[in-house]
Amino acid sequence: MRLGDTGQHPAQDVGDDQRWRQCDGVPCGPDEQALIEGADQRLVSSKPPSTDRKAQWAKSRPGGAKPGHEGHSRRLSEDFDRAVDHYPDECPGCRAALPTGLIAETVSEHDKIDLPVIAPFVERHRRMAVICPSCGLRVVADLPAAAKGTPFGPRLHAVATCLKTLQALSYERLEGAFADLFGLRINRGGLMNMLRRAQGRVRAAAGDASA
Repeated sequence: MRLGDTGQHPAQDVGDDQRWRQCDGVPCGPDEQALIEGADQRLVSSKPPSTDRKAQWAKSRPGGAKPGHEGHSRRLSEDFDRAVDHYPDECPGCRAALPTGLIAETVSEHDKIDLPVIAPFVERHRRMAVICPSCGLRVVADLPAAAKGTPFGPRLHAVATCLKTLQALSYERLEGAFADLFGLRINRGGLMNMLRRAQGRVRAAAGDASA
């Protein structure tokens, strides 16, 4: 005689918070079910984890100085290029005008720092010709070394190498940097030649150092 399912199951008297559920065919308790539901919510979240972390970091770290933090001013430069002295014009006690030349003392000092106007320094070399007073021959000066090779000096080579290699600027941005910062127009071919010459000098210096 085959025994079949009677369709009757023993009653189980448990509370709602302890009721077992079927999770993927395996019985699981309320704690496991909460973990699964939380994982599902994280999977369907529209924000990537990096965005959530950035938002939490921004909320947990307020900007600005901490309460009670004492501010510090920048230290005065050891050297300065120009000093501007400011004298009072009028006495606040008697309203008398204060003449110049009075003995004064320094009360405070403040630095104003800025960059000078940067412009290309162009040095033009000209070959001159003269007439010899003895024989009347026209004599022309020899071709100077500045007229041979590149017209760009070592500082321009150094700046181009720094911006290209250390700051990783493209040639297009390097052209724009020279135009915007120095008012100097150098095309891409000129910049590439400058970098090749700089690399050659670096290799030569490295070879001399290792020799």
